[in-house]
Amino acid sequence: MQRFWLVAVLLCLGVASGEAREAPWCLRGDRGGGTMVDDCQYSSYEACRNFIYLWGPTSSCISNVNYRPNSGLLQRKRKFR
Repeated sequence: MQRFWLVAVLLCLGVASGEAREAPWCLRGDRGGGTMVDDCQYSSYEACRNFIYLWGPTSSCISNVNYRPNSGLLQRKRKFR
């Protein structure tokens, strides 16, 4: 029963399908009715695997194709003379 409530809370706080966060790994899980959800908040594959059991046997960890390291922080290099 505790697992049910934990999953329910995670679903309420979850990310909408297709929405990416700034982390390199996503947990893809089946919300039910064929609706897949990508939860992209994991900094490593191992961190993602630690939560995979909450989503059941159809869940998996995938690479976040929208992840851009240091996005917004890139600066042009200056050439000094």
